[in-house]
Amino acid sequence: DSQVQAEIISSVLVKCEAPAHEPGRVVIEISTSDHGEQFSHNDIIYEYIEEGAVVAIVPREGSQSGGTVVRLAMSNLDVGTASFLTCKFGTIAPLRSRAAGLGVECASPAHKSGLIPIAASLNSEVWSTS
Repeated sequence: DSQVQAEIISSVLVKCEAPAHEPGRVVIEISTSDHGEQFSHNDIIYEYIEEGAVVAIVPREGSQSGGTVVRLAMSNLDVGTASFLTCKFGTIAPLRSRAAGLGVECASPAHKSGLIPIAASLNSEVWSTS
């Protein structure tokens, strides 16, 4: 069991960072006391999933004007989560995408000539890079 600090956003919203954990479900409890001695009992479930990894990119080049449909093949991904994937080209994200088997397809944005990192994410926060 881990305790992390939370940031109060409003009277109905708190924000905290999930600590590292093995894949699986955990119950989230919230304490409003100063010493973390009393916790809620709401049975809120959070699921840790195995991170996917980009294992192939096709095609590996495209037009500077953008619009090239690029497919990112992923490892450690199941069909149920593939529909949540988004793409990032360099710092441009999230880009509209669609599930493609155990991966994702997205159109490249316009960009100057040169190499650019490409990444995929299930939550637009943690990115699996190429």
